[in-house]
Amino acid sequence: MPNITSETKTHKILNKSRNLLVENTVTETDIFSYTVPANTLGTLNALHIRFGGSFLNSSGSGVTYTMRFKFGATTLFSDVTASFASSAIRRPLDFDVVLAANGATNAQVFGGNVMMSVATAATIGVGDIGTDEQAGYGPILGVDSTEDSTANKDFKLTIQPSVANVNAEVLISSVYVELIQ
Repeated sequence: MPNITSETKTHKILNKSRNLLVENTVTETDIFSYTVPANTLGTLNALHIRFGGSFLNSSGSGVTYTMRFKFGATTLFSDVTASFASSAIRRPLDFDVVLAANGATNAQVFGGNVMMSVATAATIGVGDIGTDEQAGYGPILGVDSTEDSTANKDFKLTIQPSVANVNAEVLISSVYVELIQ
């Protein structure tokens, strides 16, 4: 039987953020931005980024949101959500994505999972684990990036609502960026 060994991987939290809000606009807005320091990705490292938050649409009409993940000048992923009907109940969201070097300092891959729940009330908090209903859940796979990671590059999540209304908002309650080496 062959001797299998593995390198110890290190994980380090590089950034933590809270309470980032977009409301009353139809303009594409940075809801999260992190400057990835030069040489952080190298040729084999990765960034694990986890977003937790909620959507609220009590505007009286349906609202969609265009979400874009960007690294440097490259839009890695862009898509429009289904229309969220008006409701006084917040919808939880969870984005769990990875940006990884792909064997060179000018090659990156991106992907992960995005989940948004239907408007159902929890006993305490946001969401409802008593139902399996979701407005959207799925893996996402971004385009390959050829950004030069030997220079500082911004990683961003932008949101663009279809309706400008103070009652149509996206709240990112927490974000962390973890370096995986």
